[in-house]
Amino acid sequence: MFNAFNHTQFSDFNRGVQFDLNGIVTNLPTSRGGGGGRYGFGAITGARDPRLIQLAAKFYF
Repeated sequence: MFNAFNHTQFSDFNRGVQFDLNGIVTNLPTSRGGGGGRYGFGAITGARDPRLIQLAAKFYF
């Protein structure tokens, strides 16, 4: 199989959670109905570098 495991590897996510006085999370990402913007609580904030290529050769004499 060629390229079977070539997928994005995420490296970090927002771990900072903020609660209001009622115990409700206030900084969820905006796409999840919160007011935390794009990088609210639980949102992925980083990705690792893409795949590196390694070549090897054997010489038989």
